[in-house]
Amino acid sequence: MVNLERLLRYANVASVVLVVALAVLGVFIYNWTQRLSAEKDRRLEHAQLEIRQLKEPRTITQADRAEIVAALKQFAGQRFSFMMHDGHEARSLVEVLDKTLKSAAWIRVSAQTDDSLFRMVAGDTVALSINEGVFVGIGLDNADAAPAVAALADMLRGVGIRCRKGEAPFLEGKTPKAILIDVGEKRLD
Repeated sequence: MVNLERLLRYANVASVVLVVALAVLGVFIYNWTQRLSAEKDRRLEHAQLEIRQLKEPRTITQADRAEIVAALKQFAGQRFSFMMHDGHEARSLVEVLDKTLKSAAWIRVSAQTDDSLFRMVAGDTVALSINEGVFVGIGLDNADAAPAVAALADMLRGVGIRCRKGEAPFLEGKTPKAILIDVGEKRLD
């Protein structure tokens, strides 16, 4: 009888320990699934934001345009030309950039590439681009314009437009010397 009572007591203690262990395991699983769910929600929100950004056209707000104009007026008289991807989104950005730079007293010149494919945009020719993203560059013989290129690229990046800067060797020897602004297809990365 003593062994049976002891066995029952051990069984009761074991069942209580088992219930407590299962409760602790349940709380752990609940917290773990909550963390997984929160992480999934965070990733979903991030993905949705990226999709919205991909769909939204690149543009510059009026306030940002005023800031760009103020920063670039120190380069008044700087010549520039455009290349652009043949699409509505790139065309709209070229038109905004054209107005902005002209407001900073920059001078637009016709496209300076040897390509035969051109469009008229905002009253002047624009060479067609097969590139992605925005690139601001100068010919190898136009080092005097490097500070203006740097300022423009920095201002565009500052307003959320991804922009690369550098040299465009095919502009060497072109006259008048001008900064090339290549508004390519919107990058998906």
